[in-house]
Amino acid sequence: MSYVPPGPLTPDVGSSLIAFREWAMDHLYYERLVDGDEQAVAAFRWEKALIDHEA
Repeated sequence: MSYVPPGPLTPDVGSSLIAFREWAMDHLYYERLVDGDEQAVAAFRWEKALIDHEA
């Protein structure tokens, strides 16, 4: 989970993100994942496998 406090463009609103650790901690993770970055893809596959195993 990640939290971003209110900023100059949104003084009354913060935002939360509920996601796996890599996605929550790295603001560019999704961009790297879409671009096919090896580490980002590997982290996604690992997390997806864990989720699939729980189902």
